[in-house]
Amino acid sequence: MGGFGALHTALTYPETFGGIVALSSALVIHEIAGLKPDDPSEGLLANYEYYREVFGDLDTLEESDANPEVLYTRLKEAGAKIPPIYMAIGTEDFLYEHKSDTPKIS
Repeated sequence: MGGFGALHTALTYPETFGGIVALSSALVIHEIAGLKPDDPSEGLLANYEYYREVFGDLDTLEESDANPEVLYTRLKEAGAKIPPIYMAIGTEDFLYEHKSDTPKIS
């Protein structure tokens, strides 16, 4: 969870970081939001128990502080300084297929 963790941590504590480098970020928030214990985990990186442990309540995940988009939007709306963000992923990375599903934040 290095790339995701870099985004989440720096957007949680923007005054501490001068920039964010997020490589191969597992930005799967929208794919796992609302996941239930009996849902199949095919096509996901992990199962329900893992995601629940890492992100908390999956029913409210998209609106929670576990979502870097929420943190970014909150900083932007407050007029706070947001560290510059550099994101990259290789075309052979298995997460690459999810790149177009990631909402754009500006």
